[in-house]
Amino acid sequence: FMLNKHGLGLLDNKVSHLEIDEENGSVTFYVDSREKYSDVITGSLTEARILGTFNINKDKKFTDKELAKLFKMNQFYFESKELNMKLVASLMNFSAKVTKRIEDNKDNRGTEKKVYEAAVDTDIEKEFVMKAPIFNGCPDENFLVHICYEASSTGVSFWLESVDLYQKVEEVKRKILDEEIKHFKEYGCAIVSK
Repeated sequence: FMLNKHGLGLLDNKVSHLEIDEENGSVTFYVDSREKYSDVITGSLTEARILGTFNINKDKKFTDKELAKLFKMNQFYFESKELNMKLVASLMNFSAKVTKRIEDNKDNRGTEKKVYEAAVDTDIEKEFVMKAPIFNGCPDENFLVHICYEASSTGVSFWLESVDLYQKVEEVKRKILDEEIKHFKEYGCAIVSK
């Protein structure tokens, strides 16, 4: 985002302003807000490509072989290479014990009981630490990722969740926007929240 100090010094801070969109992680600098066709400079944070590849905190489900291939091809993003290799091997040779219990009771006095339980027992690790940038151009961050799974009639499906990642996205976004706000405040520019 940042304009250099020399460039800002050439502008009139009485007619320019900065608009901050915290929710979308973007800033828009209006060089001369009095002019209809004034220059406008926009910068925004873009999620790092690798997060889209892993589909963390998304509704994307994987088979055991798809997840194994994803992990194998992206070993670089695991804090522990040994754990990565162990996960890949476990997923390639996946086996699980699925236990289901169904209970459906009803008597003639209006009492009814319906129970459905399914349990998956496997030796696959439940979590790993990922080391990856959160936004393009930012340094790597470490965050804990949970491997979630559920049984269905066709097999077991997997997905990835991370409360750490969710929190770090907000923390990193806030830190970067705060740095931009500080820079423009030093320049004397008006700052507006969208």
